Amino acid sequence: MTVRRLMTTDVISIHCDNHLFAAQRLMDWEGIRHLPVVDDGGSLVGLLTEHSLLLHWSGSEAVDPSGVRIEQKLWKRPVHEVMERAVRVVEPETPAAEAARILRDEGIDCLPVVSGHSLAGIITDHDLQQAACDDRFEDEVVICLQPHPARSARSD
Repeated sequence: MTVRRLMTTDVISIHCDNHLFAAQRLMDWEGIRHLPVVDDGGSLVGLLTEHSLLLHWSGSEAVDPSGVRIEQKLWKRPVHEVMERAVRVVEPETPAAEAARILRDEGIDCLPVVSGHSLAGIITDHDLQQAACDDRFEDEVVICLQPHPARSARSD
């Protein structure tokens, strides 16, 4: 089974020059945690995640010397200043087991799916878990969804 069968193809993305305010509103409105970032040609250039936004907003309640709340300034920053640039991607023909293994081993929640340089879809840990529950997986994929032994042994 390949990623193509499980990925979401109706991907919500945002242009790299849009403001963080628009990105946050879009993520809230659509109920998503990952927002692929594209350029003018539709090529994937980064990923904005709920986690990266939370890190960005920490401390935003402060006021700068001019009396303006820092939060107001942060809303106007372009997405490309905050997005993750080193994004792990897969192709539509990548085996689903390999995608599951990447998510597990790298401790990430999603993989943008690209065809050439264009965004073709996205596959998330949730997509893989739902498919596993629907018995659409071979055993190898279900095993890859199990926690990584090194991570589950930690006492964080």
